[in-house]
Formats: sequence, structure tokens, C-alpha cells
Amino acid sequence: YVPILAAIIEALSTNAANNILHVKKAHQFLSEFENDIMKSNLRVLPDMKFTRLYNAVIAGYISSTEKTDGIELAKTLLTHMIEKHTSNPQHIARPNTTTFVKVMTALARGEDNAQQLDMLLGEMDKINNQSKLLPAELAANVVPNKVVYDLVLKSHTRSSAKGSNEHVSALLDRIKKDPNISSDDLSQIFDSHELPQRSNNDYCHGEIKQSSTNPILKSYKKMFHAHLKKRTANGAEAAAALLHEMEDKYTSGEND
Repeated sequence: YVPILAAIIEALSTNAANNILHVKKAHQFLSEFENDIMKSNLRVLPDMKFTRLYNAVIAGYISSTEKTDGIELAKTLLTHMIEKHTSNPQHIARPNTTTFVKVMTALARGEDNAQQLDMLLGEMDKINNQSKLLPAELAANVVPNKVVYDLVLKSHTRSSAKGSNEHVSALLDRIKKDPNISSDDLSQIFDSHELPQRSNNDYCHGEIKQSSTNPILKSYKKMFHAHLKKRTANGAEAAAALLHEMEDKYTSGEND
């Protein structure tokens, strides 16, 4: 039955560009299936085959030409999955990293959605903490990866909200300590999201004045990449220590 339902949902969701009503119909079928399964006496555990059904509907909403409605409906379905999984880990509506990435990608294309992306990253953290206490067959795989971090960082660098630059620096500090981020990924993230640049008029006492021609910053970058190219644990640790040193100098104003 699940393969047949999956084929129907995929067919309806892939026609989202023509009419969002197709995706809503797929969502209806999925909701009816979910209700039947969860009310039955069958011992059904969460599984990727179920997660893919939810992800297909979310992808359909996001690809709809009715972008605003589509994103809102995708967010609603993701919220449903989060709530069901956190309240009952045996529920079939278990999200994974892909579920979050689909919605976060859509939000990152909009203006000033950094706060919403922060909230979703926070939800991923909560689910991860819960997963540590669950048996493997129930735990959700929602580990933040390079794509997730890139989306949050890009949203903050484009945000006009106060404190966005500080948030970028704090998030970079988190990323460099994340054991799930490889040295190559760390290097790419660092290349794409350097310490925030501001105009001279924005600087207060004790903050770094940096630009693309800052020789000290260039020197640090060369050393940073040299450490990462070693592709060793020691190299990664040295790169992380160097990044931390740069941040210390950034906040103390030593690189004026």
C-alpha cells in the first residue's frame, strides 16, 4: 500500500507548478493515511519510507507557483512533523535533515527570514538532544550540516536586523566546534562567510577595521587554509585555534 500511496503523492506533488490544489490533495491523502495508521492496532514505527512521503508534499508546496501560500503550507507541515515526533517518537511523521533543508532553503530566498531560520535550527538542536535518549529505530536524523549552516549564515548576512553581524560571528564559532563539519566544509564556509564587514562609520572603540586589503587578515587566511590542506586532525585543530585567535583579535580591536 505504501508504494502505491507514494506514487500517487509524488505524481500529485510534481504537478505543483500547474496547480497547488494537486499538492493539497496529496497532503489530504497523506493525512488520511497517517490517521489510519496511528489509530490502528498495528505496531508501525517511523521509517524513511514514511518520511519521504512528507518530504514529497513539502517539496510540492515549495515548488508551487503560489510561493507565499506554498511556503506557509510547507512550514505548517514541518511544524506538524516536529510536534508529532517530539511528543510521540513512535509517530510516523518523523522529520530528517532533508525535511528541514527544503523549508529552510525556501525561507532563505526571502527577505529578513533569519529569525525563522534560527528557530528551525533550534528545533533541530532540540530533536537531536531528544534523539540521544531514544533507541536508534526511533531517533530522528536531523543533524545540521554544511547546507543548513550556509542557509542560516546567508540569511543573517543579508538581514537588516540589529545584531546580525554578531550572530554571524557566534554561528561561525559554533560551526568550527561542530564535529560533524569536515575541514573541507569548514574551509568553504569560512571562504563564503568571513567576519562581517562594516563601513568605517559603524565602528566603535575596540572593534576591528578590516577590509579585503588588510594584510594581517590575508596572512591569517593563508595560514588557516594551509592548516586545513593537511587533512589531518592536528591540522583541523590548528585551523580552529587560528580562527578563535582571529575572533579574539576581532573583538579586542588588535587588528586595526
